[in-house]
Amino acid sequence: MVNAYLKQKIGKELLELINSNSSIAEISLWADRVYSDHCRDLDQETEELITKISFMQHGIEFKLEKAYLKSIAKQLIEK
Repeated sequence: MVNAYLKQKIGKELLELINSNSSIAEISLWADRVYSDHCRDLDQETEELITKISFMQHGIEFKLEKAYLKSIAKQLIEK
């Protein structure tokens, strides 16, 4: 099960990427690394969020707005 510290860490990293104007591709690849590094530690909700972010690299139909990504980051930080 994911602990609060890991969720906060993931949320802070995501927010940092967004605030540094990282591209959608960079954010998506970051999500792949997070999943790869922590797949056994993620709860279902966090896994779904990370997977959703990762899928952005597979086409424009999966692109998420940066405002929505920020809301995901803040949600992870607050939990």
